[in-house]
Amino acid sequence: MQAVSLVWVIRTCACLLATGSIPAAMAAALDEGPPRSLFLTPAEQGTANASYQHYHREQHSELKTFPPDMRMAGLSVYPDGDWSFWLNGKIVTPQTVPPWITVKRVTRRYVDLYWKGPNAGKTAFVRLRPNQTYLGSTGIVVEGQVGNQLR
Repeated sequence: MQAVSLVWVIRTCACLLATGSIPAAMAAALDEGPPRSLFLTPAEQGTANASYQHYHREQHSELKTFPPDMRMAGLSVYPDGDWSFWLNGKIVTPQTVPPWITVKRVTRRYVDLYWKGPNAGKTAFVRLRPNQTYLGSTGIVVEGQVGNQLR
């Protein structure tokens, strides 16, 4: 019996809204938006919402500043001082260094490089030997191929 009366109330309210015969005060109350907080004043609620949005933006920007995973597959150093190595499936030479890294030192055994983040203050030092992978999210170097490196 209560379910029938609830349906009647919903239909009646829908008819009143559709015909426009609902009082202006009730219509304004329906258009107010989300309900007010029981514990905070409107000013405090606005401050809390702004803080949450700022925190949420900060968290997402931090997630995007991790260095990518980098895998070195091979390294060649030539007698004339030139060098080349394979990083994430692409060859890197002194002429084709990607803009997101700076090669500091190349020896017969390893490569020292810096990853440059989107923010000027974010850098990561990486020393890679052939067949090693740098995991950007943890900052450790492991042997072999791990995860999905950038292609």
